[in-house]
Amino acid sequence: MVPGVVPGVTPARVDTGQVDRSQETLSYTAGTLVFMAFERISADPRIMGGVPCIRGTRMPVSSILGYMAAGMTHEEILADFPGLSADDLHEALEYGAAAVSERELPYRETA
Repeated sequence: MVPGVVPGVTPARVDTGQVDRSQETLSYTAGTLVFMAFERISADPRIMGGVPCIRGTRMPVSSILGYMAAGMTHEEILADFPGLSADDLHEALEYGAAAVSERELPYRETA
């Protein structure tokens, strides 16, 4: 998954050293490595194959979004996964929105 750049967050080339990399998620956009400002989400190639996860867990953002899409409430998700917080769920939604905001998505034209 190659997320887009978050609106309002200026991407920086990795080699510039202009950002605090400890609180940002590495991303790849248009041939340039960039960092995205998400405090609760990380993507580490050594963890879950680099899939974006809630920081400090092995919970993929895509799983959280899938649970929500399937109709689970925030309360149900938090009850099933006590290691998560309401802020984690909110940031997962923000990440999902950012990931699709800069992309062309496939769709079918209807008659």
